[in-house]
Amino acid sequence: ADATLTQQLLVDGILPSLAPLLVDTAGKREPLCEVVYAYTQPQVLARLNVLRGLKEGMSSMPAYICCLSYFLPMELELGLDDEHLLRHYQYYALVALQSQEPSVRVAGLTMLSAVSLQSTHFATNVLQEVHNFASLGRDEWWEVQGQFLLLAGRLLEHTASLSEAGKAGHEAATEQLIA
Repeated sequence: ADATLTQQLLVDGILPSLAPLLVDTAGKREPLCEVVYAYTQPQVLARLNVLRGLKEGMSSMPAYICCLSYFLPMELELGLDDEHLLRHYQYYALVALQSQEPSVRVAGLTMLSAVSLQSTHFATNVLQEVHNFASLGRDEWWEVQGQFLLLAGRLLEHTASLSEAGKAGHEAATEQLIA
């Protein structure tokens, strides 16, 4: 019962107060995100509920996406590699790649790299989206280029591990990654 009450207090009481801080103080986002997840129950539905509550309380999608880039490694460290949870991160990572803010694009690429490592299914999903973000390899920001190269390396490793039949469907994506 205490775990349920703690979770409810977090969602109803703490997140609405914490959300503006997460938007306004970019330098303190990571430790604040660690505090949020310290009080979040380790079940997938509890995590999704906190993410939903946080998104509703934040006035800035870029700030929310940056928070997600801090939450994802914590999820994976706990072994919460649930498909629904990873899809949530993958969706917002792809949204992040369209941002005008380089830090948000970096956050999106970081999340895609992490998600791609979790399963061949997710790596294949990311490969299918390469045409939407291959130009980030030539981004004017070196941080974006660096994260793109890390993601490209992971996706090329994934492609190399596929059977010949599997590789055939990803030739265009592979060419875009190395172009």
